[in-house]
Amino acid sequence: MVQGKYRRVKVTPTCNEADATANGENIFALTKIPNACPRGGVSVLKYIRVWRKEDFATDIELHFFGNGTVTMGDAGAASTAINQSDTNAPLADPLGLVIVDVDKWDLNDLTENRLYLNRPSKNAESVIDLPVFSTGDPTDAQRTASNADGTKNTSEDGAIYFVGVSTTSETYTASGLTFEFIFEVL
Repeated sequence: MVQGKYRRVKVTPTCNEADATANGENIFALTKIPNACPRGGVSVLKYIRVWRKEDFATDIELHFFGNGTVTMGDAGAASTAINQSDTNAPLADPLGLVIVDVDKWDLNDLTENRLYLNRPSKNAESVIDLPVFSTGDPTDAQRTASNADGTKNTSEDGAIYFVGVSTTSETYTASGLTFEFIFEVL
């Protein structure tokens, strides 16, 4: 949804529900954030709301990428977002990292779940000013680049991708997290 110079995108990734997700493991696999940037334009990630449907109060690492075809590992597997191979790192097009720091972000503690919001007015640690997508038009080289496994980069114009990495051991339901991203369109 576009409102003025801002774009709001909600995403509910499929979380690992098979067993507890340990520190350094993916809570969910690489997931698309569609329409993060207008075609030929530039966006900056300004704001994130995290709905946690389980009553957890632990940090989550969110890693952002421009290429959605380079694997970061399955949900519940050790994350390669943290330790990428030299061949995959440039192809993944890493854009940045945001830590959902539960001690620094605002909390609406609901009956059985939590809503975390990064409110820049609260403290400097919750400020996000991440230029997560530099252009809505991939170059010809990006469109035709091969991933390390030989597959072609099929990332979509305007989309970016993210993976959530656990900082402790927790068990999630499949739809246990919903993210709302606000992008400023420049």
